[in-house]
This record gives sequence, structure tokens and C-alpha cells, in this order.
Amino acid sequence: MRGALVALLLACAACGTQSPAEQLQTELRTVASWAATAQKVCADRQAGRVPAGYALKALAAAQDELQTEDETLAQNSNTPTEQRATARAQVAQVKQAVAEAHDAIARADGGALAAALKRLTDAAAALRPEARGTP
Repeated sequence: MRGALVALLLACAACGTQSPAEQLQTELRTVASWAATAQKVCADRQAGRVPAGYALKALAAAQDELQTEDETLAQNSNTPTEQRATARAQVAQVKQAVAEAHDAIARADGGALAAALKRLTDAAAALRPEARGTP
């Protein structure tokens, strides 16, 4: 938790010197990082490399951090409304996929976990800079 607070403070400090476009890219990179973390946890759980309890805790942390990123995007009035709406829609897709994965693991439903992992992979791919048309 302390590390997350430090990261958040550093991100906020960096946002003060970034253009709106750079701020948006920073937020989306953070979301992409959490999406990749969730993908790895799901894949490892699916393969039996991590216990369900660990996976549930990791995905709950991802959900919390994704919610924080979504709130940050919502409050960023410097970013044009259309770009902010597009970014928040992408974050919503990741959040939904992570929630579905969490629920699938809680129910020990391997088929639902596979579907959630596919959805998460697709949502994460949309966050890549080349998919967004940015360098």
C-alpha cells in the first residue's frame, strides 16, 4: 500500500509537468501495466502455478488500482473530452475483464477464467501505443 502511495505521488508530480496528451499516455501506460499483471496472474492460475487465494488478492489489487486510474482520468479536465471518454471506455473494458476473471477464480470455473483471460488479452491489446496510434 505504501509503495502504491509513493507511485501515485510520483505520478501526480510528473503530471504537473506533462502536457495533457502526455498525462493521458502516462495513465494508459499504468492501466496497460495492470492489465499485463492481471493477464499473468490469470494465466498462472489457469496453469495451476499459483493458488486461488493469491490470484484473488492480486486481481483485487488490480481492480482497486484500475478504479483509481479511471477516477484520475475522469478528473483530468486538461485532456479533451473525446480522448478522455475513449480512454475511460478502454479502462472500463479492462476493469470488466479483471472482474470477470476474479469471479471465475472465486467460483473455480476454468471455462469462465479462459473467457475472461481472452477478453483481458483483447482489452490489453487495445491499450498498446500502436493500437492507439501513438508512439
